[in-house]
Amino acid sequence: MKTLIKISPLFFILFLAVIVFSCKKDKVSPIEDLLTVGNCGDYCPEMYNQRTTAYADSFHKVNPVTYCMVTPEFYMLEEYYYNEPILNPNNPFEFAFIRDTDELGWNAELCVYNFCSNETKVLTDLVGYGIDWSVKDWIIFTGKDFQLYKIKSNGDSLIQLTNTGNHNNYARWSPKGTRYLYLDASSNFKICDENGEFIEYTGFSMASWVWLNESEIIYANQGNTELRKYNLETEAISTIAVETGIAPSGDRITIDENQNIYTTSDAGMLRINQSGNVELLDTNYATYSCGYIQKLTDQKILLQRFIGDTTYYPCTVYEGTYMSILDLNDNSEEYVVIPE
Repeated sequence: MKTLIKISPLFFILFLAVIVFSCKKDKVSPIEDLLTVGNCGDYCPEMYNQRTTAYADSFHKVNPVTYCMVTPEFYMLEEYYYNEPILNPNNPFEFAFIRDTDELGWNAELCVYNFCSNETKVLTDLVGYGIDWSVKDWIIFTGKDFQLYKIKSNGDSLIQLTNTGNHNNYARWSPKGTRYLYLDASSNFKICDENGEFIEYTGFSMASWVWLNESEIIYANQGNTELRKYNLETEAISTIAVETGIAPSGDRITIDENQNIYTTSDAGMLRINQSGNVELLDTNYATYSCGYIQKLTDQKILLQRFIGDTTYYPCTVYEGTYMSILDLNDNSEEYVVIPE
């Protein structure tokens, strides 16, 4: 039986805040055609099912402010919080993530999990948040000191990229891995080369962002009401979709091989094509928040799921974050059982 870890109400408030804020086209190759570079070196889609298990039927969401007359107590459902899954761009059977046992994030570790080998590698404990993985096999992140770092997926070659101010946030690699875009300590949106050398500013604000190709960026406006596209060469801006709460700060926007866009809004999990057609994908555990949505193979989606369980008693809340796989074929969802 697992030992439940009590956590403070302060962390629950911070936890919810993270959820709330949670030309030539460079065509992405179909995931099925990618050569794997992970531990297994082969193609193992069957492991998406073998490495997952069903959520408990008891999970349901209850607002403790409404149903509890006193301050509720909070406990972790698992030993770790599992946050920010990021697929290896060269191997759809491997993803990086952050795990943590601490209420305020000070015990966070950057890890890589491989479906084929069922192994978890711990790369560094310097990580804070905001990870991304390039096709050149560099994982970039904001450290606990709020500086940017990059590290190879085997844990080698840790390199510090910034040494200024605090809060250098959410660096995102370009498709070729030669540049990254991030929010710097002076609240400027800055593009640097892969070694951290400054190239240019974007000149406007974004809530979250991703590279569509080497010359265009998909982003949400401040206020999270529109999903837009910006051309770095022409400086043209166009609106793709209008949705309340779209692409919240601290979450991810991702692109698949057909240039479909994956993100969240107040309505739930979304897939949006370049013409602005919006599909609501999240039909399972609809009352729970999710984020970091990325297409795997076929109709499977990798995501981070925030779960709360008040089955035991209304003033006792059991919560956790999981790496989930949603199968769009039947809307079933299970979480990945990650070995320690």
